Amino acid sequence: MYLKLLKKGVKQGILHLHLPDGSTHTFGESRLEADWYILDEKAIIRVARD
Repeated sequence: MYLKLLKKGVKQGILHLHLPDGSTHTFGESRLEADWYILDEKAIIRVARD
């Protein structure tokens, strides 16, 4: 669910999302990059709901 939201929502820059299970997802296109490390699966669900 939240991966689809991020795919649509990241319009500027690149976001590298690192999840607790070790997977990494990349969203967006541009020169600017950010890495987001999620250590608790519940945290990403709370952020997505907000």
